[in-house]
Amino acid sequence: MRLNLGMAMAPTPREQVDLRTWRERLSESFVRLDVLSLRSDDYLRTRMSTAVNGWVRASTVDVRGEPHVVRRSRARTTDDGGALLVSVQLGGTCVVRQGGREAFLEPGDIAVYCSSEPYDLAFPGGTHRQAVLQVPLADTVAMRSLLGKTAVRVPGSHGLGRAVGPLITAIPRAIENSNAVEAERLTLSGLDLLALSLSSGDRISRSAELLDRARAFIAMNADDPSLTPPSIAVGVHLSLAHLHRVFQQSDNSVAETVKNIRLERAAADLRDEGLREWTIAEIAERRGFADASSFSRAFASRFGMPPIRWRNG
Repeated sequence: MRLNLGMAMAPTPREQVDLRTWRERLSESFVRLDVLSLRSDDYLRTRMSTAVNGWVRASTVDVRGEPHVVRRSRARTTDDGGALLVSVQLGGTCVVRQGGREAFLEPGDIAVYCSSEPYDLAFPGGTHRQAVLQVPLADTVAMRSLLGKTAVRVPGSHGLGRAVGPLITAIPRAIENSNAVEAERLTLSGLDLLALSLSSGDRISRSAELLDRARAFIAMNADDPSLTPPSIAVGVHLSLAHLHRVFQQSDNSVAETVKNIRLERAAADLRDEGLREWTIAEIAERRGFADASSFSRAFASRFGMPPIRWRNG
């Protein structure tokens, strides 16, 4: 990882960029990365700001686009020694994969991963926002503890996760007005709390892990009109009966989860100025609905108004 001394904040306006440009910008702020689109769309609307102080690097990344994967590139130009990355999900969802594990993050949730090993960040369609803390690897108790728990979700809704998430989220702005020593101490405090959270049991149960895995699979495939409970069960290596039992701990059934994700994405599409030329039928098809009439009924039931009224504000 390139270490920069002193303080810097380099915000970029939200703009439409192609995958190659976004890959280059991410690689400049993190390590060398690949960006792979899971649909035909080859552009994203992005915004990123980064603050650097001492050995602390903190970024806020905001992306809107179709499903895509950000992956640690296999090509490494330098041996940077690796970095620990901590992501707090601020909006949308993300799936973090590393070491054979995966964590499905919703707003407020936290996960750790290491840049010296292969990792994936999978983003479903829609808008996603993260705060990402990046520090060089060091032989500390907290660091050793965190490296043993990469791609493990720390819920932001309870336990120490409720304190860790806001702290890490605040670091990009906080270190702008701090000296290097203060920035480093603040970061180490956040890492200590995160390590304590993981060691004290602020982790999800096995059944919750299975639910996360299923929801992650749904999020990445919801636009596919052939997505059904049986195909989801196959995708997450569960029997159909087991899949339905897993969703009993959720507020929604498997089918309702799929429908709600599709409706939320369609609602965002209808308000997207870049899609004003798309018809409602085209947006319904884009988001996996069989036809415009069934989409309109489901939309009105969920949002209390027909799609055309929603689009017109």
